[in-house]
Amino acid sequence: MVLNGTGVSDSNTGFVWERSTDPTARTWDQANTYCNDLTLGGKDDWRFPTKDELLSLVDKTQSNPALPLGHAFINVYSYFYWSSTTNDIFPANALPVHFGDGYVYSYSKTYNMYVRCVRGGQ
Repeated sequence: MVLNGTGVSDSNTGFVWERSTDPTARTWDQANTYCNDLTLGGKDDWRFPTKDELLSLVDKTQSNPALPLGHAFINVYSYFYWSSTTNDIFPANALPVHFGDGYVYSYSKTYNMYVRCVRGGQ
């Protein structure tokens, strides 16, 4: 992963990630709106990442945050980050990734959590 202006590019996946976490924790719906409305680095095609897309960032050999050593992200919170993935069994819940430990959980979409938007992909 390499710094690409206001984003972090991942050559393995083709994703460009929002470099800095917005400090506002949001509900799932608010996180979706935030990503869809985001214009950053002159780009307006940012979107709400899926669970699997978020997991592509995780390095479970690391903790607090569970990101690869030398990552280019700033303002990383070792807390929950929303994914756009809804829980199949409990559709009122979504599947956030916890960046303290790198695991996926299931929480009500009404909880306030962070979001890191993404663009691109292969």
